[in-house]
Amino acid sequence: MADSDVCTGPTVSDLFVANLGGSITEVDASTGAIVRVISGPAYHFDQPKSVGVTGNDLFVANLGSVTEVDASTGSLVRVITGR
Repeated sequence: MADSDVCTGPTVSDLFVANLGGSITEVDASTGAIVRVISGPAYHFDQPKSVGVTGNDLFVANLGSVTEVDASTGSLVRVITGR
């Protein structure tokens, strides 16, 4: 089984890689350079496994929650839980 998931979106030209260690790496698709690593307790990343982009929103599927991130800035939008 893969340790990460990769996606791009219709308006975002970078790749987003979910790292099971609890972070998302943003990579410039044209150069391969790392743009930023998104991490921290506010994001509630819990073994992020899948990522999806729609517009400028990045959605990260975690164990028990989904984290929404502004893909342009890396800022936390919200954490959605079923609790």
